[in-house]
Parts: sequence; C-alpha cells; structure tokens
Amino acid sequence: MAYNPFDFFRRNQKLFFGGLTILVMFMFILSFGRGDFFSWFPQQMAKWQTHGDAMAVIDGSTIRQSQLGEVAAERSLANGYMIQAAGRVLEASHQAAKKDAEAANPDLRGQLTQFVQVFEQALTMRQTQAEELAFARVQLEQLASNLAKMENDTPKSDDKKRVKTVRVFAETALGELARRAGGERGESGVYFANQPNRTERLHDVRVPTLVIHGLADPMVHVSGGRATAAAVPGAELLLVDGMGHDLPVELFPTFVEAIVRTARRAG
Repeated sequence: MAYNPFDFFRRNQKLFFGGLTILVMFMFILSFGRGDFFSWFPQQMAKWQTHGDAMAVIDGSTIRQSQLGEVAAERSLANGYMIQAAGRVLEASHQAAKKDAEAANPDLRGQLTQFVQVFEQALTMRQTQAEELAFARVQLEQLASNLAKMENDTPKSDDKKRVKTVRVFAETALGELARRAGGERGESGVYFANQPNRTERLHDVRVPTLVIHGLADPMVHVSGGRATAAAVPGAELLLVDGMGHDLPVELFPTFVEAIVRTARRAG
C-alpha cells in the first residue's frame, strides 16, 4: 500500500486540534487587557537593543541615542498628519466664512466680505515672501482682534454667529501663516511650534477653567501650564507631581474630582 502523508494527521487529528485550541486560548489570554504581552514584548525588545547615552525622557520612557531616528520619524509623521488636518480645517472654515458673510444683513455683509477677502489674499502669499508675510501677520492679527470686538458688540444672535464664523476663519488663517513663516527658519514642517500666541484671547474666557499640567512633562515645560492658567481669569491650576505628557489611569480619580469641582463652579 502506498504511503499517504495524511494518515498520520488522521490518526492524530484530535491531538492537533486540541493543541491548536490551547494555543489560540493562550494567545487570547496574552492579548487581553491594557499593556498586553504583544504590546509589551516588542517594546522590551526595542529597549534591550537600544544603546548610547540617555537623551530625553518622554512619557516616562528613556530615549537613548540609538532611538533618535525612530523618534524623529514618529514626530515627522505626527506633524505631517497635523499639517494635513489643519489644511482641511482651514478650507472648511474658509467656505463657512464666505457663506456666512454673504448671508449677513446689509450692514455687516460688506465688512465681513472684506475681512474674508483680506485673509484670502494673505493666504496666496508664498513662503519665500518672508518680509511680506511678517508684515501681513501683524496687520491680520489686528483685524482678527477687530473681529473679536465686533462679535462682542453685535447684539443679534444670528449676526453674532456669522461674525464668529469669519473670526474663526481669520484665526485659522493666522495659524497657517505662522506655520509658513517658520519655513524661513527651516521649521515649516513643524506644526506645533509655529502657532500664533493666543494669550490675549485667553483673557476673554469667562467660564470656570481647569488647567492640568504634569511637573515631569518632558515635552511641554510647566511654565506653559502656569502661563495658560494665569491668562484665563479665575482659572484653577492643577500641577501633578511625577506626571509626564500623558494622563495616567491611576490619576483618573484626581482628574475627575478636579473636573467636577470646576463644573460646580459654573453653577
């Protein structure tokens, strides 16, 4: 009788399927829960393979010299994503501003349309026009401030909403111009580092505010949290000892208590 390679499988199929079932169950157990084995093990392997001097601490993890390329690639990917997202937000706010400017009452329509056109013109400027961009940003920041004042002084709710839509477009355009201006310093691809200063706008916040900042944050210095809290009238500043650039689950009760306390201040 000719040899059949499947005879062995047929004779031992219960053993094979039993072992396969145990293996699947074991893998399921390892993949269950926060920080599971399949997330933990590659991270440990990466740590074991790292070498060189410690360069920084991010989210509690030490970044060594051999990991700088990987971290740079991750940051580049994140910045690229944010730049694309910002472009979509800019286009959406632009279309909304044009629509609301056209729908405004005759007393406001001309002013709002002019505001939209000014910012449209500014956005057509090339990144190489560094001096023109810098001058335009100064002028446009004043226009955005005028829009905020117009919004506060507009009594009718529909008109106020339309002015706000144009103001949002103006501030979004300012953010894009700030990013372009960073190109002269080789930072055009760094989204987070080239945003306009919003301190003056924070002075206008009139709701209970809570600012949470980790004292061990290696990415954003604690001075940023202090400055934000100081800029918002009556804001509460919660500085968390040992917390980095994250929100640890273990601190959720502290965060919830602080948020509830802030919500109660709103009455």
